[in-house]
Amino acid sequence: MAAVKHPLVHPPIVRRALRESFHKLNPRHMLRNPVMFVVLVGSVLTTLILARDIAERRPDVWFTLQLTVWL
Repeated sequence: MAAVKHPLVHPPIVRRALRESFHKLNPRHMLRNPVMFVVLVGSVLTTLILARDIAERRPDVWFTLQLTVWL
């Protein structure tokens, strides 16, 4: 029996993946995975630091912005 081929962007698969990705952003779910939880905490901290850098017009705002985008 041959496997059914689907296009790369198959709508039912994309909808399910989007739904599950938002479910995985829940902090209760992230507590079960310590690596992802540390990334979550780091991204929140860098976002706060980025807001401070923008408000204070610091010269290293681009570096903080890059870190925030990566996290």
